[in-house]
Amino acid sequence: MNCKNIQELILTGYSDGEITPELAKQIDEHLKICPGCRKFKEAVEETALSPFRNAQRFAPPDALWEKVREAVVYEKNRDTDGIFLRLRDALRVIFNIRKPVLAFAAAAVVILVTTLFMRTHYYNEEIAGYLEDQVEFIAYLDTDVSSGSTDYMNLDVKIEDILSQRNFYAHLFV
Repeated sequence: MNCKNIQELILTGYSDGEITPELAKQIDEHLKICPGCRKFKEAVEETALSPFRNAQRFAPPDALWEKVREAVVYEKNRDTDGIFLRLRDALRVIFNIRKPVLAFAAAAVVILVTTLFMRTHYYNEEIAGYLEDQVEFIAYLDTDVSSGSTDYMNLDVKIEDILSQRNFYAHLFV
């Protein structure tokens, strides 16, 4: 083993006692002959390990380990399952909406629907008025002028008004 590998093992498993006895023996033999690695080990022990020498070991609850295992398995499967799981995850992120955002969206929808309904109601009244004017105008055209009836003269509708209204309502039927 070279010094770089030894120093990496000192930082990870050797200092914690988490490596195999055979590997620990190889590191100890290397430390006997290499002053640079020996100095590195002493520096690691002094700066990183000495503050924790008297600390108690803490065993995390089994539920935490189970969550860690699930996360590892999930990440492993995620890499192999492909695009469908990534799409599912993206959709979960998109549809994980916070309550204030959902409330704002609901309020916006209510305002939009109300506005559209009121606009439609307004135009329905305008169209009804326009149709009444058309009926009056047709009745005016159907009046017998030769009989001496002057009812058509009492109509409040002028042809210019009807034509201007016709242009106004033309966009509704396009």
